[in-house]
Amino acid sequence: MRERLAVIAATASEGRLQDAAWMAYELDTEIAAEYGAEYGAEHLNVVHIREVRGHLAHLVGDHATALGWYLHTVRLRATVQGPRHPDTEEATSRVYSLWRTVPAQDAHRLGTELLDTVTDIHGPDAPVALRTRRQLDSLVRNN
Repeated sequence: MRERLAVIAATASEGRLQDAAWMAYELDTEIAAEYGAEYGAEHLNVVHIREVRGHLAHLVGDHATALGWYLHTVRLRATVQGPRHPDTEEATSRVYSLWRTVPAQDAHRLGTELLDTVTDIHGPDAPVALRTRRQLDSLVRNN
C-alpha cells in the first residue's frame, strides 16, 4: 500500500490531480474489498486512503467532498482507535482547519456537519466543538 500511496502522491505533485484521484479511488476499492464487508471500513488502511481522497478533493477545490471525506475518517478513527487517541484528535484538528478555509457560501452548511461530528465524538463541551460553535455563530452574525 505504501508504494501505491507514494505513486499517488507523486502523480498529484506533478499536477495530475484527476489521475491521482482515480488511483486513490481504485486503491480504496481494493483495500475495502480486501478486508471484506465485516471488517471493511474499520481498518486503518481504509482510513489512510480515504484521508488521501479527502486531501486530493481539497487540492482540486472540491471543499464539500474534501470535508465529507475528512469527517468520515474522523468517525472511522474514533471507531477504530477511540475518540481520545492522538490520531483521532489530530484528524479532528485537520478537519477543523480545512473547514476554516472553505469559501463563505459553503462554510455554514459544512460547519454544521462538522459541529455534529465533533459533538458526537468529543462531546458538546470539547474545545473543538466550542470553537466550531463560536465560528458558526460568527458566520451567522456577519451574514
